[in-house]
Amino acid sequence: MSKPLVIQDYGRVKEMTFPSAWIESPGQEADLAGPSTITAFHIDFPEAQFGFYNRGRAINRYVAVEFMTVMQMTEHQLTPYEIEIVAPVLRTMADQQSFTIKKLETVNINGECLLKLDGLWHQSDLLELGYFINVDDRYEIVQELHYCAPEAYFDSLLPEVLESILSIKWKPVFR
Repeated sequence: MSKPLVIQDYGRVKEMTFPSAWIESPGQEADLAGPSTITAFHIDFPEAQFGFYNRGRAINRYVAVEFMTVMQMTEHQLTPYEIEIVAPVLRTMADQQSFTIKKLETVNINGECLLKLDGLWHQSDLLELGYFINVDDRYEIVQELHYCAPEAYFDSLLPEVLESILSIKWKPVFR
């Protein structure tokens, strides 16, 4: 098996190791100056994808303040009101015609509060596990980490995805 893919110095992530059965999709560059994606797929299940997304632009200041308010609370499942106020952070995952949110909560991973989303894409029937990561001290820059796979093997790949997520070493928020 090949050497595991290691992401270094990408937004808030100082280092993260992808599971060894995951291979980086070709033709990608980790460019934080604009929209960029680092995606890997599972060697045996190429429909499964796992990776980062950087928007390349700040979110609206009002939305950022609402996002910050939710993220600074103790770990909790978001209320319908909180889901509504962070909807712009979720992008298309907030569109009920495209996506069903099964659970949205704040979680602590290695000392950092992340917004964790579990849901289903309607058109593709892919299950989604997503994390939204605050990058700057104003909560205007949001980095995303996503795992998507068909239901048939979503759960079987999940332990190695979670192990990879737990491998993240964080950099401080940007000031």
